[in-house]
Amino acid sequence: MEGAGYRTAAASTGREALDLVGRERPDGMVLDLKLPDLDGWSVLEKLRAREDTRDVPVLVFTAQEITPEALGRLKANHIFQLVLKGDIRRRELVRLVDAMMKESGQETAGQSSRARDERPSEEAGIGEAGLSPVQGPPRRGRVLIVEDHPDNRMLLADYLGAEFDLAEAPTARKDGG
Repeated sequence: MEGAGYRTAAASTGREALDLVGRERPDGMVLDLKLPDLDGWSVLEKLRAREDTRDVPVLVFTAQEITPEALGRLKANHIFQLVLKGDIRRRELVRLVDAMMKESGQETAGQSSRARDERPSEEAGIGEAGLSPVQGPPRRGRVLIVEDHPDNRMLLADYLGAEFDLAEAPTARKDGG
């Protein structure tokens, strides 16, 4: 979300997401529940069990059918929002991520250019986390996208890419490799 000043990172597995979170705490997360190794439910519960990530806001983005029991489990893990894949348009997703970041204490699109210029992306440790930053103006806030399906990662990158810088973990490249 280039104009809003956020950076994003992408992980394609639950373990990769937890590894990235261990290296650099995100300011927010977009999480799929169906992941190939460690499912999103486990990622969410591990985030909430850790003192340093207990309050990371999470937007769940899933195609999984949500039963009343599952909804209760999500609420117990204090998610910010549940979004069903296919039910959202770009503008709405951007608005939800922006609201999530605002609720977590991150400034939104009204942040001054001076404040953005004071936080170059390299200071936040993107290189240390093994991520490849996309060149562009410095951003504030870090959103981690956890999605195993390459098409869905590309959709999220397309939806959020006009507003956020995109950095990807090596295993989450667009070619699926």
